Amino acid sequence: MALDVATEEIQQTHEVDSVPFRAVTMANDLPVTSTFAGAVLALDQETGEEARLCALRQPEHHLQA
Repeated sequence: MALDVATEEIQQTHEVDSVPFRAVTMANDLPVTSTFAGAVLALDQETGEEARLCALRQPEHHLQA
């Protein structure tokens, strides 16, 4: 969610497929966040659309029962 600081109005929202893992941080002028499902999202500041998406995987030894 992006807010206008002066008016406190919501400017943008972005739905994700999983629970967000961390707060949003800025990197190279892109808001970046991650989810518990392992997605790392970079969002376009103007539109709120995904500028980049990276899916992370756990090492193979974590997948064995």
